[in-house]
Amino acid sequence: MEREYPIQNSGRLTVQYNYTVEIISFATLVGLFLLIITVIHKNCTLRERRKKNLLSYIGDRFVIVNRKGAIYCNTSLLGEKPSIMRSSNFTNWMDIMHPHDILVLCNSACKIFREGNTDKIEIRLNVDGNIKYLECILRPFVIKNGEVSEIIMEYKDITERIVNEQKMKKTIKHFKEIKFALDESILIEVLDSRANIIYANNQFCNLSGYPLDELIGKNIRLFNSKYHSKEFFEDMWKTVSIGEVWRGDIRNQSKKGSYFWVNTTIVPFLNDNNKPHQYIVIRTDITKNKEYEEKLELWSNVDGLTTLFNRRYFEKQLSEYWEQHYLQKQPLALILFDVDYFKSYNDHNGHIMGDQCLVLISDAVKQVLSSYEAVAARYGGEEFVIILPGKRADDAFEIAETLRMKVIDLQIPHAKSIENQYVTMSSGVASIIPKEEKNIDNLKKRADIALYQAKNNGRNCTVMWNSEGLVLYE
Repeated sequence: MEREYPIQNSGRLTVQYNYTVEIISFATLVGLFLLIITVIHKNCTLRERRKKNLLSYIGDRFVIVNRKGAIYCNTSLLGEKPSIMRSSNFTNWMDIMHPHDILVLCNSACKIFREGNTDKIEIRLNVDGNIKYLECILRPFVIKNGEVSEIIMEYKDITERIVNEQKMKKTIKHFKEIKFALDESILIEVLDSRANIIYANNQFCNLSGYPLDELIGKNIRLFNSKYHSKEFFEDMWKTVSIGEVWRGDIRNQSKKGSYFWVNTTIVPFLNDNNKPHQYIVIRTDITKNKEYEEKLELWSNVDGLTTLFNRRYFEKQLSEYWEQHYLQKQPLALILFDVDYFKSYNDHNGHIMGDQCLVLISDAVKQVLSSYEAVAARYGGEEFVIILPGKRADDAFEIAETLRMKVIDLQIPHAKSIENQYVTMSSGVASIIPKEEKNIDNLKKRADIALYQAKNNGRNCTVMWNSEGLVLYE
């Protein structure tokens, strides 16, 4: 094919074109179509692979949502395989969510759509009657034209952690309640290895009278009331020093000097060498119980009418004093006395007046003996006995005479007395230094013989048994 082109001042230029036209066969078109399909498939496969890689990186627990609802939701938590879920399905999924948490989730999503930030929340799901706790991290996933169009929410099951935390909170609350109960009911101290106080609760501070800052660093000897023996405490510390628990009752002294009884348990805490490095001292205030026990014991040992000790208590105390004075080689004295012509007094004045007479005489005994170590008891009827530890016969005699004159000074009228117009008394006194060849009966027998002699000598007198035998004093 030729074509002419005019050229200025030169005439015309003739150009010859040669074209080759090839006809494409049907087979070639099919091949070309298959090639296009293959490229498209590869692109789709690449997108799927990228999506799978993304999901594999995220894990198998996620939800992707857009501004209209969920477009993909992993339902493995519900026992299903990951699947595409439309808005209606997502609504059903949210039906198992706690109502309060739905609001939390919606507010978080709205904030991310609006501001583009990352947020973390916790939600609760009710799956087949079981509460599941999820920790969710929400972040922008797709941003178009500067706006967040999709959000991906990763979640993980934290049910086990939450349940354990709840159990721990309950345990802590339980221990706090126990501590409160213990603080309200018992006394607690913590001691170091040298028995110095490093902690004391309010109950102990209140009972002892010491504020905590005055107790810290002080040794528990601070409360020693001198009631217990040295051997008592040696046994206590010997027990705990080998890692064993000690229990017992201790009388302590408060800051103000008053005494309080505590039932005490000392628990040693051992170090790696099995040596005590701390002691927990748990006490219970038993002061009122002890006072009640002492009163019960006292009243069981006291004569109901005169409030002097009774015969049973006298026999017990005399036996203890005898053993003590035998070891110490010290004298032990007895005064045995009774009211002269008391049967006549009773018959004439009546039993009520007779009881009043015995009470007045008992009060006189208490007054005379108030400055002595002594045990006075109603021995029976109108007969009384007094133990005088460490007193010789002469000393006991002077006390007996003082008491006899005190009774006369009471001037209790006795119309039937042959001896005196007032009530009088007769006394027998004896004293012995306990030895192996002598016993308690020797002392009581001598006092009784002396009293008998006083009655035979006209009453209203004192007879003393000394080393020389019976001596009469009027």
